[in-house]
Amino acid sequence: MKKWSKRILKTEYVLPFDMQKADLRKAIDEKKTFSLLGKVVEIKKNEEEKKHELTIRDSTRQVWKFTIPQTLFAYLTLNDIVNISNVKSSQENALKLLKDTNILKFFSHSKLFQHLLAVIRAKVEMKTALTRFSDNASYKVPTTSLKKLFITHDKLPELSRVKFCIIKILPDQMQNWAQAWDGEKYSIIKNKTIPEGSTLRWNLKFIVTDYSCQSDTAQYMIRLREGYFFKGMKPSKWLNLSERKKAVKIKKLLLKFQLHFLDVLVTKEKDGFYIKKTYFNSLRKPMVIK
Repeated sequence: MKKWSKRILKTEYVLPFDMQKADLRKAIDEKKTFSLLGKVVEIKKNEEEKKHELTIRDSTRQVWKFTIPQTLFAYLTLNDIVNISNVKSSQENALKLLKDTNILKFFSHSKLFQHLLAVIRAKVEMKTALTRFSDNASYKVPTTSLKKLFITHDKLPELSRVKFCIIKILPDQMQNWAQAWDGEKYSIIKNKTIPEGSTLRWNLKFIVTDYSCQSDTAQYMIRLREGYFFKGMKPSKWLNLSERKKAVKIKKLLLKFQLHFLDVLVTKEKDGFYIKKTYFNSLRKPMVIK
């Protein structure tokens, strides 16, 4: 029996491998289960929560992430070719494992293993970080999950590092991104007139999901008011149409959560978490995994 199964795996594909992006997207949109054939390209170990976050690249060259307990599917290693059956996903390409999800690992002698190695390229482009820090020391700050940030913020340092994908920006209308600040409260500009004693400042609210822990599907709010965040776009000039036009491209980039994420430092204030010491940088090179 063992010899027979080895011969079959070596000469036959066993499973269909011609997945189409359109079929996967349809299953996600209709909230149906599906299967994936792919290669394990990254494993991140979270010893604190005793979990592993795996990154899979499938035969359509899409990247997927999912989190599993350390003791579950412990046989999975880097560069494995696997078939993940009966899973669901969100728009952020985060896989949701179900009770009857199964992960089948293929041996290197199998025909399917050899085929997928040729199809899936060695280098994988991950989502691009649209931000940079004001100093090199900030890159050494460990990343905190958004769940931990919001639950244990009183036990965290003054500045915490978080990574997130933006799914919505408030206010909806870009002309209201910059508002009049009188030292106590914000007010929307009317008739292109700034109230006496007020200055224009960003008053943005980002509705986000956690990029560093994609198994967490909750939504959080991160705020922005620092004028230096957007290089070349200033709130003080927001009454000028030419300045507001710059925001059109930036908004599109920020909301492309399938491609981009923000890596920022935040601090806790009375009404929420605010971005600090971070700059928007749309030209940053994508992270590459070999």
